[in-house]
Amino acid sequence: MGLGFTVLPHFAVDDFLKSNLIKTHPLPTLIKETIYLCHHINRPLLNRMKRMVMHVKDWM
Repeated sequence: MGLGFTVLPHFAVDDFLKSNLIKTHPLPTLIKETIYLCHHINRPLLNRMKRMVMHVKDWM
């Protein structure tokens, strides 16, 4: 058994289909984190991953 938590943007919680099954705790200060994209240098990215990276870059 384990216990875990994650920090999600408010819109992700609002859009979660089963939001009644999760608990939220508002934070008093804004959290801002850097996002890193990593992959193996010797393995080419699959087309589906290239598409995902493109969408993430467009979103940012």
